[in-house]
Amino acid sequence: MKKKTFSHIKALAPAIGISAVCGCAVGVLIFLFKLVSGKVISLSAQLYAFARQDIGYLPVLIAAAAAVGLVASLLLFIEPNCRGGGIPTAVATVRGLFEFRWLRSILMIFPSALLTYLCGVPLGNEGPSVQMGSALGRGTVSLFGSSARPLDRYIMTGGACAGFAAATGAPLSGIIFAFEEAHRKYTPMLFVTSSVSVAASMIVSAILEHFTGVSATLFAISVSAALPLGSIWYAAVPGLVCGAAAIIFTRFYRWVGAVLSGRLARVPLAVRTSVIFALVALCGYFVISATGSGHDLVHAAMESHMTWGVMAAALIFRAVILVVANNSGVTGGLFLPTLAIGALIGSLCAKCFMSAGLLGEEHYALTVALGMVAYMSAASRTPIMAIAFGAEALLSASSLLPTVIAAVTAFLVIELSGEASFSDTVIEKKVAAERAGKRCEIVDAFLEVKAGCFAEGREIRDLPLPPACVVLSVRRDNSKAVTLHVNEGDILHVRYQTYEPAYTSRRLSDIFGEQTDTRESSFEGSERHSVPEA
Repeated sequence: MKKKTFSHIKALAPAIGISAVCGCAVGVLIFLFKLVSGKVISLSAQLYAFARQDIGYLPVLIAAAAAVGLVASLLLFIEPNCRGGGIPTAVATVRGLFEFRWLRSILMIFPSALLTYLCGVPLGNEGPSVQMGSALGRGTVSLFGSSARPLDRYIMTGGACAGFAAATGAPLSGIIFAFEEAHRKYTPMLFVTSSVSVAASMIVSAILEHFTGVSATLFAISVSAALPLGSIWYAAVPGLVCGAAAIIFTRFYRWVGAVLSGRLARVPLAVRTSVIFALVALCGYFVISATGSGHDLVHAAMESHMTWGVMAAALIFRAVILVVANNSGVTGGLFLPTLAIGALIGSLCAKCFMSAGLLGEEHYALTVALGMVAYMSAASRTPIMAIAFGAEALLSASSLLPTVIAAVTAFLVIELSGEASFSDTVIEKKVAAERAGKRCEIVDAFLEVKAGCFAEGREIRDLPLPPACVVLSVRRDNSKAVTLHVNEGDILHVRYQTYEPAYTSRRLSDIFGEQTDTRESSFEGSERHSVPEA
């Protein structure tokens, strides 16, 4: 018993220590990023307000936005992994779907995102925060040398979760992000690394907030009104509408992606980025709600300060720009813009209810919040995370039941449709671009668990195996064993799909110890006979 306890401590201690260091570093970085990006967003609003004083400033505003877009495209050219939504990119990297250079990513994401906010492109700072958190996770692992390499994807996940929590002020949602969004599975090691990283980042954020007076809260909103039990079914309406909207949005994203990679494939990145920035400046000049991350838009929707026409126009414009900007690789987060779309849908639902005399004014803000939760649940296929975020950032305990109803309804709509989540659609596009022209290989291999290696004494589910890698059998003492744990001397028969055979082989050696030629067979693969992800 003592030996087993010591083995657990030995296995968890490095993960806890490195996760804590990572979380502290992420807390500092994201606090700084939020502080600077907040000032840039405020400056952007001031510049637009100044330009609106005279129509003669409009050409100057458009030209300046196009020039900023040109500079942003240069940063994206230097580091392609900074392109597009930060959360899908972070998820793809923690799943091991493609590689990146952590320091260059941070150095390029930070200024590139600031340029996006300066021009008012409707993208948020949560995505870059998550992506920089995952990059800083890899950087933290590199500080601890080769012995920490097997923990790479765990610490990267912890960094991503810490980045999300620090950006949104929602620690529980940050932890759930690891299971429901990043890896789509639960393991004790994932829980340890994500929760320790999140806790450390939130402590650091709280300390910095205390000394600077800068709030880490995403929304200064607290919806306390509860739906009467007889009206509880109304919560399903925003869920139905948001589920349908998420399906339309995802399909529209694919269509725009096909157009940009087909008919407009030869249009240079610099031209695309400049045109998007200029278009945002043109529309933002006439419609205030068309620009910005969506934070102020959510507050305006909550307070019913928008007319039907303005809400509909803002919803359509922001959805179109969000899809085009992400497909073109503009740096920025999708999380807050997604919440803004949900808020607009919820606001329209609330106005319909009130016009029909079904709900009173006191339930308006609640319906808007339910739209945000429902759209988040459908767009990312993360109903638990959406419910947790709603409870942490938007709603009181008395509104938990309608929150669950809205989130589950939206999730069921997109689940029954068979449509992939928007996040997975973005990831598929990124991974396809990364793997273009590379040879896919299916490998059968036998791996021996070496003495003192990372895998020794661990459960199979806690092994950070490469993506699309499955354990077919475990041989122990010359006979096949049915086991959850692997011990020294065990022989694992694995099958995996890889586009980088040498890199995958090194990763397996990090987990199981140095191996001789482990391959039993390999053949050229394709998407038609790929190995399912572990």
